[in-house]
Amino acid sequence: MMTTLTTADVAELVDRYGAEGCSDLHLTPHRGVLTVKYKQTTAVEEIPALDPKSIDAFAESLFQHHLEGGWTPATWQSYASLDRPRNYRARVTLKRTVHGTAAVLRIIPRVVPTRQDLGVMQKVVQLFHRGSGFIGIAGPTGSGKTNTLNSCLAALMDTVDSHIYMLEDPVEFLHVPKRGLVTQRELGVHFRSYEDGIKDAKGSHPRVIVIGEIRDGEVAQAALDAALSGHLVVSTLHANSVEDAIAAMIAFYPADKQHLARTQLAQALQAIVVQSLVRKDGENVSPDELQMALVQEIAINDRELEGTIRGDANGGGALHHVRSYLRSAGRRAGNVPFEDSLAHLVRAGKVTRETAAASLRDPKALTEALSMPIRTDLEA
Repeated sequence: MMTTLTTADVAELVDRYGAEGCSDLHLTPHRGVLTVKYKQTTAVEEIPALDPKSIDAFAESLFQHHLEGGWTPATWQSYASLDRPRNYRARVTLKRTVHGTAAVLRIIPRVVPTRQDLGVMQKVVQLFHRGSGFIGIAGPTGSGKTNTLNSCLAALMDTVDSHIYMLEDPVEFLHVPKRGLVTQRELGVHFRSYEDGIKDAKGSHPRVIVIGEIRDGEVAQAALDAALSGHLVVSTLHANSVEDAIAAMIAFYPADKQHLARTQLAQALQAIVVQSLVRKDGENVSPDELQMALVQEIAINDRELEGTIRGDANGGGALHHVRSYLRSAGRRAGNVPFEDSLAHLVRAGKVTRETAAASLRDPKALTEALSMPIRTDLEA
């Protein structure tokens, strides 16, 4: 039997499962409602199937205030925000499937989490105090990129009189700064394109320009142009390592302009932070703390990394050199490879050695990291 859900019903589900610690909800015609918690997807038994028309009606309701765009029979995929739940918000991804329209709702608390709660290193927060350039927060879907970005912004707003200018598709966390000003705008509701939004941002004299996610070449180029014009630009992107993040930024450009991408990225880049989540299964995990541990890799741009990005004779041009650089000269310069972050969690009793090793492409790297002197600069 199919269930019909209204927008109010969906809002109640977001509040209900947000309170239970779920990160996402799936709305599907053929499988009903499913929850995601600690990367496990579980069906809600009392809602085994959904009326496809009700999912489309829910989708259409999300675009009532959009001046452009919407959910029509010609729309393949789109993004919107749901602001009706009482204690949470949701970032909604809508898409066509063989079973009909499906929606994925990322559940977002109304209170921005602190970097200490998340386990974000102080080193990452300090990057947001830089004056200009580009900072990328990368990781796979569900790795907490948006949480990290917004916790660092909240920390900055708490300590500095600043103007943070945020361009998102859609708006996720809502900020109430203790100091300074935050401007939050949503694509399709408050600005027409990222090019237009960034142009206005640059004229508003912000300390930081935030782009919710880099998804294509137009956004990538606009972000790097703003960074090269003297602004600090921060964004998220999908990548599993520093070298993958660099390659992704270059690949956003067409083949005949990738030399330009290398040059601009090498000039603009301040740092790339890549992260993932691993389940806490160590002996020192309390039941009241988050049950997923944040693992971060940090690469701060310097002459050697810049040369590698450019592809010149000094850097060699091969991005696989980034991995050996992070483990040698980069580590000595204060950068953090994944294995150092995992070793820190193992020593703290948050993650077992076996789980940490299984999280690495090269499990032997953990043994090397654990044999090195303890790093005191990885604390949250």
